[in-house]
Amino acid sequence: MAEFDLVRVGDIFRAATAHDLEQARKVPAGVQHTHTVKVKRNLGHHRKTFALLKLAFDSWEPACFVSNVEMATVEKLAEYWRRLGMSDETINAVNDGFISELNRKRSGISLARDFEQFRAYVTVQAGFYDDIHTPAGPKRVPKSISFAKMDQVQFDAYYRAILDVCWQLCLSGIFSNQDELADALLRFE
Repeated sequence: MAEFDLVRVGDIFRAATAHDLEQARKVPAGVQHTHTVKVKRNLGHHRKTFALLKLAFDSWEPACFVSNVEMATVEKLAEYWRRLGMSDETINAVNDGFISELNRKRSGISLARDFEQFRAYVTVQAGFYDDIHTPAGPKRVPKSISFAKMDQVQFDAYYRAILDVCWQLCLSGIFSNQDELADALLRFE
């Protein structure tokens, strides 16, 4: 049986388009049918979401070339040194010097900026990820935001979460508040 879209008008469901009407006429009349209702996602909202991500990507300038994993490792090492009795002043000086030197060395390397990697980072930071095991250890993989994998309610939550991440990451330096940002994104709905 073919798929087709219906629109509810009062208490009656009608074919959404002429093509849908052709498909609906193939269903036998006078026989009870069971249907699962799936509300389609708002394509305009999807476009607006990608406009937000593109705006954030275009506005973002990498400031640090040291990964979060590396920073966490340095912090764990600092905890170890504290347990051994090293002073906080010495630990902070060593950590800051190490991170600064690593950042300086890497800043001279020409790294490509990649929108898909940026989108994956924002998605994970927004809390939309799955934890998986890899040969290199645990990894967070961003959840799919495809129309088939996420309904409109889930997508609305995703949008609000990535809006906050993008705001913190770079957009707060461009817009005076999130309402101003929302107004700028209205044309994409």
